[in-house]
Amino acid sequence: MQKYEKYPEIFEATKIIKENKVKLKNNKKELFELSNQLHQKKQKLKLVSSTFNKIKKEKQKDIKANFDLSLSIAKYQKTDINKLYDDYEKEIENLDTEYETKKINRIEKNKLDIEETKSKISSIKSQKISMKSKNKELKTKIKRDWIDKKALIKEEHLKLIEQLKTIKSEVSANIYEYRKKYKAESNDLMEKWKKDNNSLANIDYILKRQRKVRRIKRFQNELDQTIYDLSLKINEIRISYENQIREEKLKIKNQKLLIRYNAGKADRLTIKMTVDKVTNASGKLSNWKFMVALKNGFFSLMPLVIVGAVFILINNIVLGAANGGFFNFFYLTADELAILDKFKTVGSYIWNGTYAFFGFLLAGAIAYHLAPYYKVNQWSAAIVAFVAFLIMSPSFWTSIGVFGTSGMFTAMIISILSTVLFGRLSQNEKLKIRMPESVPDGVSKSFNILIPYAISAIFFGMIAFAITWIGQIVGEISIGAETVTFIDLNGLITVAIQKPMVNAVSGFGGMIAIVLLWQVLWFMGIHASGVLSPILEPIQLDGLTQNQQALAEGLDPEYVFTNPFMNNFIFMGGTGGTIGLILVILMFSKRGDYRSMAKVTLIPAIFCINEPLLFGLPLVLNPILFVPFVIGPLLAGAFAYFATTAGIIPYSSVMVPWTTPPILGGILTTKSFMGGIVAAINLVILMGSYTPFILLANKIEQRELLSKFTKKPKLEDINILEKQNKLNHLNS
Repeated sequence: MQKYEKYPEIFEATKIIKENKVKLKNNKKELFELSNQLHQKKQKLKLVSSTFNKIKKEKQKDIKANFDLSLSIAKYQKTDINKLYDDYEKEIENLDTEYETKKINRIEKNKLDIEETKSKISSIKSQKISMKSKNKELKTKIKRDWIDKKALIKEEHLKLIEQLKTIKSEVSANIYEYRKKYKAESNDLMEKWKKDNNSLANIDYILKRQRKVRRIKRFQNELDQTIYDLSLKINEIRISYENQIREEKLKIKNQKLLIRYNAGKADRLTIKMTVDKVTNASGKLSNWKFMVALKNGFFSLMPLVIVGAVFILINNIVLGAANGGFFNFFYLTADELAILDKFKTVGSYIWNGTYAFFGFLLAGAIAYHLAPYYKVNQWSAAIVAFVAFLIMSPSFWTSIGVFGTSGMFTAMIISILSTVLFGRLSQNEKLKIRMPESVPDGVSKSFNILIPYAISAIFFGMIAFAITWIGQIVGEISIGAETVTFIDLNGLITVAIQKPMVNAVSGFGGMIAIVLLWQVLWFMGIHASGVLSPILEPIQLDGLTQNQQALAEGLDPEYVFTNPFMNNFIFMGGTGGTIGLILVILMFSKRGDYRSMAKVTLIPAIFCINEPLLFGLPLVLNPILFVPFVIGPLLAGAFAYFATTAGIIPYSSVMVPWTTPPILGGILTTKSFMGGIVAAINLVILMGSYTPFILLANKIEQRELLSKFTKKPKLEDINILEKQNKLNHLNS
């Protein structure tokens, strides 16, 4: 039963309100389309006279050319010259009359079309006003009726509660009787079996064991056959009484539902209904135009991300001479280290061409994939996004950091805003500059979008000016021991996140707050390291140094949440503990896209490089994996924190490179094999967090495939089926 269904008047009113909301939404779209049509028709009306005059002039030229030809021939062949002039003048006069008539008819027709469109628009507007007023009246009526019914509802509620108590006592008594009868009847059957077979065997124990066995074995003798027959009889009695008990329990459930319905509530949400709702909501969110554009934008830049990640791995591991690097195992001279650095330069250049401009490229990629939803040229939308990004980032003249991964969230906001604005402006016929037909098509299209381009640039320019002006007024902002300023959107976002977090970076509560915010920022596409590291790293490194000094002096360390602790016990395989996600996908996922991405990103994730997975799967803005992406690291962090404070593992005291593989990093930073065991347990915790949601993703894909390939019955088929059912009912 749906909400308010028990009260037909209120239920019908809510139903009408919902229907009217849908109609209002459709009316809004129709009004927009009709307004554009009206503008086009008015433009056509203005062009009618010029168009017909142009055609008439062309016809007059043809008639004059024929007349001139006839006069030329008349020089050499006798012709009635006066008749030629009379025919020419008459033809010109007829042409004028014909095209004047056509022009008047076309103008009248266009005017009628315009009036018809106007009447449609006014009709829709009046419908819109009437529906809004009706909804307002219905809401008032629902409120008034509900207040009037409150006393009756309360009285009915008390009656239903009393009935529920009575039903509960009756049901418990009946269930007790049914169980008693079942026990008595089954005991009688077992006693009869003992007498018939002259057996002293514990038949009750034998039957219990048989119920637990999944497959019935071959009978060895007649006694086994009789036991099997006895079990069938007892099972038949048990099923009969279980059905009766189920019916009794259903009475309580139905009475509870009546109490819910009396309060105007709908049916309770079952686990299946909840999963279905989450599945449907996730499907809708995944197919939302902005989500599709974001996902496709990230996908289109995946090759750059993977190439950049590979060269980060090469520079830090293969060519690395510091802790965790391959050449750390060898003694190298200064000249040899210089040669290694020269080789690393190639990787640095490649990083500059991939990660260093990722945010800037992302703005254009998202706009490119969002443009078709607004029926505008994809490259035009991408260029507008690039321009808007540059306008909103005036600090790029001094620092190109905003172009990289730290500017991703800014890129996402700007690309969506710029495409929506540019798309809406481009659809407005009034803002198009009409060029003559003789102008090339490419030039004509450029002038069509000239005004939308200009308005978009002015809009973002004003916002950028406002942010810079506010930044100058606010001035320097103290964040911990440092003072910062902002002059652009990216700086404003960074300061807005950093300022509240400066005092929440120590202790268990601080760790939970930081990890939670870190995960949420990455989920939104904000580079959490770029935002939070300026606050975290100085405090964490200071804590690590104090731990080292305490151990050197024979004292107990105090700081748990250090940088190596965070990297090796919480962010195993990268942000979100994604090494656990990759392993779960490879074990349980049936989705081809998930499995292929997990295989590609497994090796980088072993060395804690997980950007290809974050943007490729994606984890960014993925509603299905949001909960484990946030909860998994929190649970892992909490377990490792209490394992440290309880003395199970030593405090972290060694600065381990962030590219150190999981588990090994836990051993190295704590200088204890117990650190590796706790890291392994954390890996299991992360896998356990991701597993239910990967199984849910399997179900969602299965449902999407079923809905894609299942044909919906046509309206005619439904009507035929209804008629057939009615005929069958009459015949019966």
